Amino acid sequence: MTTLIIQIEDNEINFLKKILRKMNVKIVSEADTLPNKLTRKTIEDARKGKGLGEPIADIDEFMDSI
Repeated sequence: MTTLIIQIEDNEINFLKKILRKMNVKIVSEADTLPNKLTRKTIEDARKGKGLGEPIADIDEFMDSI
């Protein structure tokens, strides 16, 4: 799979969307591809060790422990 990120002026977006839809291209906004606020907080908490017995120092050891 290939992901393309295209920045285009707002006044030209409808024209581009019509062309891409004819080519069966799926259009998603940047907001759809970024982690939401809850996901970012969960990642931040996990990195700090919140909600875990202790922070994960070695991923291999952690994977062996589960």
